[in-house]
Amino acid sequence: MLHVNTTRCASANTELIGLRVIYYHRFNYDHAQQMLDAQCQYLRSKYDVISMDQAASVLAESTSRPTSSLIVAVDDGHRDFYEIAMPVFKKHNIPAICYLVTDFIDGVDWLWFDKVDFLCVCSSKAEAKITLSNGKELLLPMAHSKDRRVAAMKLKEALKSLPYEDFLATLEKLPSFMQAALPARPPSQYAPLGWDEVRKMTDLGMCFGAHTRTHPILSRIADIRKLSDEMVESKKHIERELQMAVLHFAYPNGRLLDIAPECPRLLRDGGFKTAVTTVYGINDGSTDVLHLKRIWVEPYLEMSYFQQRVSGLATS
Repeated sequence: MLHVNTTRCASANTELIGLRVIYYHRFNYDHAQQMLDAQCQYLRSKYDVISMDQAASVLAESTSRPTSSLIVAVDDGHRDFYEIAMPVFKKHNIPAICYLVTDFIDGVDWLWFDKVDFLCVCSSKAEAKITLSNGKELLLPMAHSKDRRVAAMKLKEALKSLPYEDFLATLEKLPSFMQAALPARPPSQYAPLGWDEVRKMTDLGMCFGAHTRTHPILSRIADIRKLSDEMVESKKHIERELQMAVLHFAYPNGRLLDIAPECPRLLRDGGFKTAVTTVYGINDGSTDVLHLKRIWVEPYLEMSYFQQRVSGLATS
């Protein structure tokens, strides 16, 4: 475990000590590559950027890390990681880890939350009435683009709260509710990585972890066999594709309430060494390696706010 749990003063800024794990999702917007480049330059000047494999070895050996150590992660496995972010990470020698949703990478299906975003954008309705499978109804104004963004957020949060079977049933009915056709394959802005791209990035020093097969909310799955299938089978599938051990996991959505009580045992039995949440914070000597905290960032964040978040002292 890490044996650090204090604060220090760096120049004029107070900064928490410990192991940082920052994580990104998307890079498919204007100037993302330039903004990411500036962020990576800052990270390299300020922190000891290490790989998740290095961190796992240290945590297993109960040895202290330098107080400025940091890991860069990317969730889900969209193609923009390869096209936009990977060249920047390579330029700055940043060994990022990407957590893959394996059915998405396989082309079996596209990510459910991308489907929601797509349907809200493409719907012809000015107002959508969504009947959830638990009987509740959502009335979503969608007359303007801002309304549609809000509608997508509300709908995604509602779906996350449903038991797994109700979630699947409601998701299947969404195109009808929205009166919008859903393509069998995701459009380019939602496209996944391919396995050849994953293998190429592995050769270039990137690391890959498991992020389940379909990105469900694990605490909503009552069937222990389905829960294990989502977690452990995604690991095994990546191992078959890459011919190497997969030791790291990211919980979908990642709040504590999204993690089933059985998850840590299934992860240990499945051979995982670390698992990351979306709980904001810095990891110190008391942190469970299967409940590592992380810090959400994106390239579009204003630099001073990005720095504040990475410091561990942002309040929102």
